[in-house]
Amino acid sequence: MCQMPTSGSSDIILTAAVTVVSGVAVLTLGQVVTKFFIEPIHEQRKLVGSIADSLLYYAHHLADSFDRPFPEVRDASDRFRRLAAELMAKTVAIPGYRLWGALRVIRPFKKVIAARAALFGLSNTLHRADSQKKVGLARELANALNVREVDEGLLTSPKAEEGD
Repeated sequence: MCQMPTSGSSDIILTAAVTVVSGVAVLTLGQVVTKFFIEPIHEQRKLVGSIADSLLYYAHHLADSFDRPFPEVRDASDRFRRLAAELMAKTVAIPGYRLWGALRVIRPFKKVIAARAALFGLSNTLHRADSQKKVGLARELANALNVREVDEGLLTSPKAEEGD
């Protein structure tokens, strides 16, 4: 004969079901938060690292004075332009970016816009003989993205050093 479950066993089944359902809900919520918030912010932070790397790698072009585009300067110029576009793409991929930026949870949107402008400025002036402007743009970029790891000496104009 088949026996009906007693109230004790139904409590155990109900507890197990609630545990499984709540576990699935927490896992799902965790995945949503990870995919939509944490990963895009992490991607943007990795990009800021790439921008800092490019500032260091191409720093010698900031002090160079020439008015003709060498192939390596053209590559650097293209790299800065690509980084500017990628910075905006990574930024707009973060849901509610302006709100989180205003709350200072992440970098404020105005700072991202300033960094984008400095990257485009570097891209446009890298082949020109204007080291002060190039160094100034690099400094603006480092300040906007809060990149403190870049050696301050790299972001100093050669003409300013001569006067010291």
